[in-house]
Amino acid sequence: MTQAANYPNRFAQQAGNSGDRGAASTAVSGAQAVNWEDRKMPEKFDFAEGVVLVGVLIDISARQLKDPRTGVLKRTNQYTVKEQEGDTVFFFGTYQIDAQMRPADIGHYVSIVCMGEDKNVERGGNAMKVFQIKVSKETAPGWAANGTPITDEDIPFI
Repeated sequence: MTQAANYPNRFAQQAGNSGDRGAASTAVSGAQAVNWEDRKMPEKFDFAEGVVLVGVLIDISARQLKDPRTGVLKRTNQYTVKEQEGDTVFFFGTYQIDAQMRPADIGHYVSIVCMGEDKNVERGGNAMKVFQIKVSKETAPGWAANGTPITDEDIPFI
């Protein structure tokens, strides 16, 4: 067994976790302390009339979803938001959301309110949902103007 392959086991033992690398703890390897945090998959957020989502937009990525009516793969945007409570959620774009949100909004606060449905615009038996979308002019604390998180490496020391 090479030293690199053995490293995670020794590291976990130093942390006192009996091999549980996902536990929130501090361990020391050499002179460097490492803090762990559990990561969970974002949960899907479903909009209904009157439902509000507020948080920091942290990602927009392209996805392909199968249309349940036709079975055809269609491209859609997936938006990921870190809510004020700390939970991370995602939702898929609609025509209106895709038209009003852009990659430059990553790192900004967003407020999305589902105002209801427009019964005049219907496809596949579903009415179009109408949203009120607001994006903060400034980036959220800890985010650079280009939508990337600010880390300790970004801060110059004199």
